[in-house]
Amino acid sequence: MYTNTPFNNGMAHKPNYSFLNVDPFPFTNANLDDPLNMPSMDEDDCYDPNPSLSKKPLSKDERRAEHNAIERARRESLNNKFQQLAQALPNLMNYRRPSKSQIVEKALDWVKKSISREERYRYQIVQLQKENKQLLSQLMTPNGPSSTTTPNVSSPSISPSATIPSNNNRILLIPLSPLQPKHPH
Repeated sequence: MYTNTPFNNGMAHKPNYSFLNVDPFPFTNANLDDPLNMPSMDEDDCYDPNPSLSKKPLSKDERRAEHNAIERARRESLNNKFQQLAQALPNLMNYRRPSKSQIVEKALDWVKKSISREERYRYQIVQLQKENKQLLSQLMTPNGPSSTTTPNVSSPSISPSATIPSNNNRILLIPLSPLQPKHPH
């Protein structure tokens, strides 16, 4: 299968097929003598597992300067986040330059009020769903109140509405949608 040609200097030569150039075992010792399969490594590509041993030791002043720079960057980032928080809080709109303590205090107040508001809205939703269910059941009963669909047109400036008795002995005035005809034809 292999022949002596002037190109291979009398040695057996494997045909060069591109699909054979992929090494199925790239991390074995078999690749060490083949320069084509050896990955080239630049000095910048080397991974140093212990960079402190390869660098010269820093002097005390250099270590302090590096620490100060890192700490300054941390403080600037933290101050930037405080300012972003202050700008996001509606209850700090009237403050020209709030302190960090004021920002945290107002943020906590806003979160507490938001939680309370959310609980109140959830309660209102549940109550309205109950009331809606009750009103729908009243509308579906055949001998329900006859005044449920009586339009109230006492004033020309008031849009037509329907009065529906509620479960709390109060009368609800529900406006009719503008898509419904004002007067039946």
